[in-house]
Amino acid sequence: MPIRIYLDGSGHHDAKGVMRLGSAVAPEAAWNQLEKQWPAFLLEHQFPRLHMKELMHGSSLAKLGKSREEANSFIKGAINFLLKDRAFRFFLCEINLAEYSKVNVQNARRKSPEAVCVD
Repeated sequence: MPIRIYLDGSGHHDAKGVMRLGSAVAPEAAWNQLEKQWPAFLLEHQFPRLHMKELMHGSSLAKLGKSREEANSFIKGAINFLLKDRAFRFFLCEINLAEYSKVNVQNARRKSPEAVCVD
């Protein structure tokens, strides 16, 4: 059974912060079904598109013409929408970069934090 995985990282981070890598995994058929249904879900909630960065920052919300309450409602709806298909599995890896740097100094086989999460 073919599967597909979607990975999304926390974006830019410095060596003192936290790096997060989230993933969603499901059979190809489940992704195909989601891709058919997702545009209607966005239209129903009057969001032209979705990127979590836009939902989490007030200035981006204003550009979309949405309030914080509308964004929170949309996020809850999106989570419920994604969870209704039990074929999807979600994972999160979080690395404290300051601690990672301390351990990495002692380790000759250095991997990037992202590679650690994907492994």
